[in-house]
Amino acid sequence: MTDMSTFARDEILSYFFKDTAMTARSATLYLAFYSSDPGRTGTSGTDVTTSVRSAGRLAIASSSWGAVTAVGNARQISNSATLSLGNAASSISVTHGGIWTASSGGNFITKVSMPFTTVSGQPYSIAIDALIIQLP
Repeated sequence: MTDMSTFARDEILSYFFKDTAMTARSATLYLAFYSSDPGRTGTSGTDVTTSVRSAGRLAIASSSWGAVTAVGNARQISNSATLSLGNAASSISVTHGGIWTASSGGNFITKVSMPFTTVSGQPYSIAIDALIIQLP
C-alpha cells in the first residue's frame, strides 16, 4: 500500500472539506530514490538519487501513467511506459522511491517500496506496471 505524504493528505482534505483549490501541478512528476524509508515528508530517509542516476530525480510525464484501476477495494495507478534510469552512477541498494512535484525541492507526494540494487555503470529501468501507487 502506498503511504501518501502529509502534503498530499492535507491537499485532499482541504479540497473536499474546505473548498480549497489544490496546489497547481505540472504535467511532470519526479521520482527520487532512497536507501531507507523517507517517511511522510520525504526527508526522513537517505536520498541516494544521484548515486542511482547522476541526472537526479527521474522525470515522469503524465502520459507515462496508465488508467486508474480497481484492485479489490483499493484504487491504483501504475506506469504505462518503461522508465529508463540510464546507467547507474554507482553501486547502491535502494529500498524506496518518492514521488515529488519538482526536479529539486518541491512537494513530496508519496513513497513506494521499490527494493533494487544498482551496479555502477550498468543500465537500469523500471518495467511497465512496476511503479504502483495504490490508495485503500
